[in-house]
Amino acid sequence: MWSITLKLMRKTKRMLIPAGIAIMIGTAFIASTFLFGNAMNDSLTRQLTAMFGNANYAVSINSSDLSDKELNEAYSSTVGDFHLDQIAGIEGVDGIRASVETGVSVSKGDSTVSGEIISTAAQKNMLPVNITEGDQPKDSNEVALPEDMAKQLNVGVGDTVSLTSRYAVGDDGKAKADNVRVVGLTSDPNGAYSYYGGAIVGSNNLLAAMQGVDDFNATGTTMVYLDLALDGNSVSAKTINGVKALLPKHFDLMSRQQISDESIKSLSGNQTNIVTTFLMCFGVLAMFVAALVIANTFQVLVAQRRRTLALLRTIGAKKGQLYGSVLFEAVVLGFVASVLGVVLGSLLMWGMCVSDIMQEGMRFNFSWQAAVVPILFGIVVTVLASMGSARSATAVTPLEALRPIELTDNHRSSLTRAIIGILMVVVGIAMAIFSIWQVQATNGGEDASGDQFTMILLIAIAGAALVFLGMVVTAVF
Repeated sequence: MWSITLKLMRKTKRMLIPAGIAIMIGTAFIASTFLFGNAMNDSLTRQLTAMFGNANYAVSINSSDLSDKELNEAYSSTVGDFHLDQIAGIEGVDGIRASVETGVSVSKGDSTVSGEIISTAAQKNMLPVNITEGDQPKDSNEVALPEDMAKQLNVGVGDTVSLTSRYAVGDDGKAKADNVRVVGLTSDPNGAYSYYGGAIVGSNNLLAAMQGVDDFNATGTTMVYLDLALDGNSVSAKTINGVKALLPKHFDLMSRQQISDESIKSLSGNQTNIVTTFLMCFGVLAMFVAALVIANTFQVLVAQRRRTLALLRTIGAKKGQLYGSVLFEAVVLGFVASVLGVVLGSLLMWGMCVSDIMQEGMRFNFSWQAAVVPILFGIVVTVLASMGSARSATAVTPLEALRPIELTDNHRSSLTRAIIGILMVVVGIAMAIFSIWQVQATNGGEDASGDQFTMILLIAIAGAALVFLGMVVTAVF
C-alpha cells in the first residue's frame, strides 16, 4: 500500500507543490527564528563575558538574600581581600586578574583624551582587550593605549604620556602621573569597552594612584577572573575548593557559562525575546495558512482519486489502509517540505551572518532545535490538516468504481483561501513600505542603531515573505 501511495504522489506531484511551498516557508520562518535567537544569544553572551578575556571562572558577589548592610560590605572589598598571591599558588590556577578600573584623562603636549584604565595581568590572554603591538604593562608607570587614542595623541610604543584621574580621589583633588611610558597598543574586538572607545591597560601602581591609594591591594574591586585548568571537561574539585576557601565573605566562584546564563536570564525583557517572538508569530501564522492550503489540496486529491480508491477497495483494501495511505502521504509531504524549509532558513541566516547584514560580529550558530522542531511541527501540521480528507477516503465504497468521477465542490474553501492570501499580500506590502520609509527616515540606515536596523530588516523580510506566501495561497494549480 505504501508503494502505491508513493506512485500516486509522483503522479500528482504538481498538485502537491503549493502545499509543499507553504510548508517550506512556514518551517523556514520557524528555523530562522531559532537560528536568529541563537545568533543573538551568542552575541549577547560574548558581550556579557567580554571582560573575562581567557578566564573561564570568576569570583563575584553572591547577592542572594543579602541585606543592604551586607551588600555595602561586599561592595567595599579591596584587592587585598581576595588573597591573589595565595590563589595563584593553588594547583590548577593558570591565570588570575583582579578587575580594577577607573576613569582617566591621557595627555601628550596640548592634546588630551578621556578613557578608562583597567588593571593588567601577568598573562596577556587574561586581559579583556587584545595587545596588538608591544606588550602589556608589567613594571611601574606603564600603559598600553587603545589604537585610536594613540592616533589622536600622536604617540606610539616607547613614548611617554601623562595620566590624570577624572575624579577627585582625596584631599589633593585629582591624582596625576607624569612620564608614563607607552609599552603597547590595544584593540577591543569583543566590545568590552566600546563605550569608552577601548580600554587603557595600566600597571598596578597607576591604578592605585588613580584611585588615591598607596598600594594596589587597597584598590576597590568586586570581581576577580580566573583561568582554571580543566581535568577532562571540568575543573577538579580540589582546585575549586582551594579557591573558595580563600574568598572573602559574600563572594562565590562561578563559571563563565553560569554567569552568562544568569545575565541573559536577568535580561528576559530584552529585544532578543521581542524579535524572536515576533518572528515566531509569523512562523506559526504561516503554518496556519499552510494548513488551509494542505487541507484544500488533499480534499481535491481524494476527490480525484475516488475511483482509484474504490478500485483498491474492490481488491481488498480496508478502510484503515486508505486512511493510513492519506496520512502517510501527508507525512512524506510534510517531512520533505520541512527539511527544505530548514535548509532555506539556515541558508538565509548564514548569509545574513556572513555578510554582517544584521549586526557586525554576529555568528551563525546552528542547534538541533532549529532542525528538529520545525520538521516535527511541519509534519504534525500537515497530518492534522489532511485528517479530514483521510476520513473522506474511508467513505469510498467499492461500487464507486463504477460511477463517473465527481469532484467535490471546493468553491467556498477556494474563496476563503483567496481572501486570506490577498490579506497577506496587502499586509506584506504595507510592512515592506514601512521598512523602506524607516530606512529613508534614518538616512539610509546610517543613523539607525544596530537594534533599530535589525528590526527594520526583519520587518522587510517578513513583509516580503508574506507577499510571497500570499501569492502561493491564492495561486491556482
